[in-house]
Amino acid sequence: MIQAVVRILARDGANGVTHRAVAKEAGAAFGSTRYYFATKDDMLRDALDTIVKEQAGEIRALLTDHTDKSDAVLISALAKHLCHRL
Repeated sequence: MIQAVVRILARDGANGVTHRAVAKEAGAAFGSTRYYFATKDDMLRDALDTIVKEQAGEIRALLTDHTDKSDAVLISALAKHLCHRL
């Protein structure tokens, strides 16, 4: 369900995130979203938490996997990663 929120947030922005939109995106019954999220704020908070955790994992892997650990190389790799993700 949270991935549906993340997709809508990325595609339509915060205003597009509604219980109805999330249910439709997830292929679930309308009322089922309230089981996971009481409010729109809950949906947005959980979506942002998910995004931050995913990004932190990707950045951690990027920095760990680089054989050249010089600051310039790591900063360049991080900048490329962030530009690609945005």
